[in-house]
Amino acid sequence: MTGAVGRWTLAHVRRLVEQAGFVGRLLTLGRRPFQILLLRLTLEEVFKLARGALPLTLLVGFIMGGAWAFIWLGPLAYLGGGLDTVTSLLVTVNSLLLAPILVSVIVIFGYGVSTIWDLAVMKATRQFETLTRLGVPPEHFLALPRIGAALIALPPLLSAFTLVSFVGAYLMVWQYTGHPVLAFIVSLSDNAKAIHFVAISLKSLGLSLSLSFFTIYGGFEVKTDGLDRGSDILSRALAEAFFFSILISLLVSAFLR
Repeated sequence: MTGAVGRWTLAHVRRLVEQAGFVGRLLTLGRRPFQILLLRLTLEEVFKLARGALPLTLLVGFIMGGAWAFIWLGPLAYLGGGLDTVTSLLVTVNSLLLAPILVSVIVIFGYGVSTIWDLAVMKATRQFETLTRLGVPPEHFLALPRIGAALIALPPLLSAFTLVSFVGAYLMVWQYTGHPVLAFIVSLSDNAKAIHFVAISLKSLGLSLSLSFFTIYGGFEVKTDGLDRGSDILSRALAEAFFFSILISLLVSAFLR
């Protein structure tokens, strides 16, 4: 029992050290002169991420907003709550707690899986070695554009999820209460505080870094001619990305409550 725990601990410590070394290499590359090719690769990754995640983000956001309003309209009306109570819950629970988690899941499966697999195939087929022989660190053109794409795309995705959830919630509110759209907007603005925008900004930054780092590291972790372990590496990278994304979201919520 003790030996198993010791081996598990040593394996995870070694993994943390390797991940820290990978972060160090990325930070070193970040100081290199700006290149137009790097910008083009980043924009291509932004388009790829948006194409894979945006449709589902809009659909899930709309459904969640409507479902949230439908769930709470009845009990709140029975307990004497009004429109302000619904919009307050919509801002604090749906936008601040649920939106980051759901968008993380969508991005992981809509973009993270393909990213891990693309990098794993390139690593296993010795394309990384080709770049190294040409004097180009693989992290420069394969990791940095994907991290930049996540940093660029995550805030708009979170914003889109939140906006369409408001639309879905209002349609449900209008269906059952007849409140005009202006009253709904005014109620939302009254309940939205500056701290909410700070929390969303911090969460989008944390989610971008955690999702991009662990998916990219999973692809770089593959050994040459080692695609036979592809499923294990894929599942491990996805689990780490999801775990740390949720952890960051919860820590920001707890810190700014």
